Amino acid sequence: MAMHVRVSMLVLSLVAIMTIPNIPSVRPLEDRYIGAFFYPSYDLHRGWNASGRNPPLTWASHYLPDFKSAGFDPPVQLYDSSNDETIDWQLSLMEKATLDFVITSWWGPTSHENDVFGKILRISAQKASERLRSPRWCIVYEKETKGDPSVNEIVRDLKYVEETFGRSSAYFRLDGRLVVFVTADPDDSIAYAERWQEVRRILGNFYTVLKVFPGFIHLKACADSWFQYAPANGFELHEGFSAYVSPGFWKYDDAPIRERDSSAFARDLMRLRFATATFLLIETWNNWQEGNQIEPAYQVVDRGGRFVQASLSYGTTYIDLVRRILREEERLVASSDLKALVGMASSSLAAVLVAISAAQILRKEKKTSIASPRAA
Repeated sequence: MAMHVRVSMLVLSLVAIMTIPNIPSVRPLEDRYIGAFFYPSYDLHRGWNASGRNPPLTWASHYLPDFKSAGFDPPVQLYDSSNDETIDWQLSLMEKATLDFVITSWWGPTSHENDVFGKILRISAQKASERLRSPRWCIVYEKETKGDPSVNEIVRDLKYVEETFGRSSAYFRLDGRLVVFVTADPDDSIAYAERWQEVRRILGNFYTVLKVFPGFIHLKACADSWFQYAPANGFELHEGFSAYVSPGFWKYDDAPIRERDSSAFARDLMRLRFATATFLLIETWNNWQEGNQIEPAYQVVDRGGRFVQASLSYGTTYIDLVRRILREEERLVASSDLKALVGMASSSLAAVLVAISAAQILRKEKKTSIASPRAA
């Protein structure tokens, strides 16, 4: 199984490289940052129970977390985001994925998300010395999705973030400043960018990353960087700023927009690996309502008002791919032996043969994982 995985990554690397006319010079990961969007919004009274769902019989997702590899057990696996055991489990998986930072949903000082974030920071800071690779944390300011908060409101909120969380060693900083991502609604554009430019002028100690909109490039100086959140797409790049990948998109109250596919996710991760961007983003770590999580999970189906298991857990498949392709494949992609091999396989026929080999290996891996599912 381990050999098949290594060969798969090699083959997918070859396929990705052969789609690029000249092998690009890849920026080292030392000046790029792997991050994931995170949602601390789940317990039996929020998140899981959206739109009248009735956990643990039904819940607002087509998936059930494979929490602690406890087997299919909704009362146990519909986790509480504020629970110490949940937080420790998630931190361990984030280390396995080798994330540099995590972007947590934040709705203001009085929100449930704020309380959970404070707890996550405390646990992260306490256990940092015990962990080989503990990710840092920052917020994504969500209020822009529900209206246009005033400059004064934003400044008050960020001063609260600085005073409450800014001293934590677990908070993500760049250039000595606290990083904050900022969502936007579909109509936000020039006024949104200029509002945050004024916030930057007043505070000066936040590294702001705004959401892109048509024509944002003409206002790029209004923020330190820019990102897109659109996980219905598999990959998107905004050169010089950020790029993202998503494993699929299937909202709990809708038909799937993009089917979950680990081989497609691997190819998109290779594109992310070559992206000319500072932030390499995973969309998402655990947005269960949108069905784009990389946390371990089972798929479920409704049987007469009760959700039942519809698949084996995919375990840490997506987490392992993030680590293998974005971290471990760096040495592989940079090696002169690989470049020579690519030169030997430069014809379109060779590319097709390599792609067929990749598909065959991935099918074998899927059969193996079904026969012996991996623990989270």
